[in-house]
Amino acid sequence: MHPRFTDFLDLLDDFDLEWYSLNTNGILLDNYIERINDSKLKHINISLHHFDDAKNKEIMGNCLTFDQVAQIRDKISGNIQLRMAYRDWE
Repeated sequence: MHPRFTDFLDLLDDFDLEWYSLNTNGILLDNYIERINDSKLKHINISLHHFDDAKNKEIMGNCLTFDQVAQIRDKISGNIQLRMAYRDWE
């Protein structure tokens, strides 16, 4: 995450926007759950490279497991859609 991530959320919330989205690998999302839930953010797209956790780790190094994505989903407000995108590199 950018060190000023919460500043960006503040800035976007101050604009006359109905909502906005975030594309991320998700690794640091858990650190910002409360602020994310308080924002106008409506979609979070988490990018992974494979449906297999071990293959993801091999490709990306530091990445979320599917269990961790599920745990984040449980913490994210019901008003925010969490989506996963992946590219099968095989």
